[in-house]
Amino acid sequence: MAQPEHLANEPAAGTPQRVGWVDAAKGIGILLVVLGHNQVNSYLPIFHLLVFSFHMPLFFLLAGMFFKPEYGLWTLAKRRFFSTLRPYLLAIVLIYATSLFFTTQPLATVVTRALKSIFYSLPIYLDTWIPLWFLPHLFLVSLFVWVVFRLVYVRLGPLWLRLAFLGAMLLAGVLALGLTAKINLILPAKLTLRGGLPWSADLLLITGAFFLGGYELRRSLPEQLLASKWIGPLCGALWLGLCLVFPYQLDLAGRRYDFFAVTTLELLAACLMVFSLSYHLEKAGNRLFRWLSYLGRVSIVVLIFHGPIQFFTFYKVMDLVSNAPIAASIAFLAGVGVPLIICETLLRGNPRLAGWFGLAVE
Repeated sequence: MAQPEHLANEPAAGTPQRVGWVDAAKGIGILLVVLGHNQVNSYLPIFHLLVFSFHMPLFFLLAGMFFKPEYGLWTLAKRRFFSTLRPYLLAIVLIYATSLFFTTQPLATVVTRALKSIFYSLPIYLDTWIPLWFLPHLFLVSLFVWVVFRLVYVRLGPLWLRLAFLGAMLLAGVLALGLTAKINLILPAKLTLRGGLPWSADLLLITGAFFLGGYELRRSLPEQLLASKWIGPLCGALWLGLCLVFPYQLDLAGRRYDFFAVTTLELLAACLMVFSLSYHLEKAGNRLFRWLSYLGRVSIVVLIFHGPIQFFTFYKVMDLVSNAPIAASIAFLAGVGVPLIICETLLRGNPRLAGWFGLAVE
């Protein structure tokens, strides 16, 4: 069968690639993740509104940019297991081993909670680790998109038809949130499912649309658009203006996607702003770009550890200075800095351990 026109320039499977501006965009994204979970959001809600308006869609768009549909399903599953599920399982072992040795919880309780976490992406009683929902869901969405791509997307020729399909897929996922929010099931071992499915499977239409959108952007977005000095500021102004005039909520983990048209326009403008900024930083090649690129390459380690580090740092500093802005600022620096120290002291030069944190798989 002849290869569809929109796949004609698809790089060969297995070709190692790094795109500098994409790594920098990941670095910006993980800083926003840490900021989104910082206690400053309790005192200045505008931070929560702005960060959550696009930071998780940004990560799914970036993940989709390196989607390789030419992989077989089994090959894709193995690669995603090592890059997302294995770090998630390691985090669960670390969390519950700590609970076992440093709390008075019975062994049966710890083991039961660990098994529940594997099944359902960390229940609410470990709220500082909730951001880890992204890892098993990214595994799931990669496989889901592979199926959608093979069955439907590859058959859609014109760009406008592919974009219409992505828009319809996203809208269907948003409309379905009203149904999945009513989920309230009691499963074996007293596992309660409320407002979502295991590994956030109820979000697949939404995150799958973003993931495929990233795949499409990598192939169809004109470089001249990113190179323009105007596109970043214009998109930033549009995003900020919409957020301030229409304070709608977007929170995938919280199953919020208010007012489809405005929220979608907000996140697309913000993501394009980040792409443009990252592109120009790469062209400048300065120290900031190199640091953001490094941060993007190790973003999974920051994702895993930033929550509890920020939480405990904030309250320890509050005990000392009783100043929330200062405590939140120090907690943010710790939430970013301590995971980087872990990378440099434990993972650098140790490829086997780094692989367990998803750093060895490109």
